Amino acid sequence: MFLDTRCKRQYFNKKKPLRLRWTQAWRRANKKVKTIGQEKKKTVKKTVKVFKTFVGISIEDLKARADPQSDVRKAMADSAARKKQEKKDKPKKEKKEKTYDQGQGFVKVPKITKLRLANRN
Repeated sequence: MFLDTRCKRQYFNKKKPLRLRWTQAWRRANKKVKTIGQEKKKTVKKTVKVFKTFVGISIEDLKARADPQSDVRKAMADSAARKKQEKKDKPKKEKKEKTYDQGQGFVKVPKITKLRLANRN
């Protein structure tokens, strides 16, 4: 009961239909034909919140720091404001003005200038 002699010959020669490009089995296996009733479902990725801990800090401490109503958050903000105010109140270091003594020391003259002066004479 074969469709034609070509199919019959392939069957008796032990050829697998998946290996023959002209068969429906090959076309289905290599996604050349849409199979009826089987359409690919679209997968939707859902983001999941993951809490990762740091060494020395528990998840509860991290949540307390992130919560805007928490006392820890308020204390951190107060300490930051206090540090900023202290820095602002500190007297700035006065810049030293550079003074140059005219008569002391020796002035280094570049070689190019020396050569130009020597060539003029």
